[in-house]
Amino acid sequence: MGRPAVSALSVFHYMQRVPVVTIPAMARKIGMSAPTAAKSLDHMQTMGIVRETTGRERDRIFVYEAYLAILNEGTEPLRQRGSKG
Repeated sequence: MGRPAVSALSVFHYMQRVPVVTIPAMARKIGMSAPTAAKSLDHMQTMGIVRETTGRERDRIFVYEAYLAILNEGTEPLRQRGSKG
């Protein structure tokens, strides 16, 4: 990634604390311009780290799904006794 790697690393570290983000909110929190944050998220999406969930060009929401899956592991509702399946 070259130079953009530094920005992407900042975004990655932020998403470990906040795994669902919008570009403007994240950019404000980490002190980066919105275009830089957007490019970092686009790079991370290309690498398969995050996924954009809205399908829109504006007001996009990005999710760090693998991290959320780890956090949610073991929290699935238990099947009730006697239920089929």
